[in-house]
Amino acid sequence: MTIIEIRKGVYLNIDNVFKFELRENENGTFSFRFYSSAESYADSREFETLDLSREWISMRIIRAAGADEILGL
Repeated sequence: MTIIEIRKGVYLNIDNVFKFELRENENGTFSFRFYSSAESYADSREFETLDLSREWISMRIIRAAGADEILGL
C-alpha cells in the first residue's frame, strides 16, 4: 500500500488510483486530480506554476521509490 499526502491532512492510497491528470484551474493555478473510480476523485493542493506541480509529483514518486514502494499509476 502506498499512501501519499496530496493536500495538508488529506491522504490518498495511490494503489487505488487508475488515472490522474494535471489540471489548470480557473484562477491560473495548477493541481492534480486523482481518480479512484468513475465518480470518485481527490484534488491535490494548488501550485502557482506548472514547474512546481511537476516537481511535486516527481518528489512523491521518488519518495515512494526510495521507500521500496511500487507506484502502479
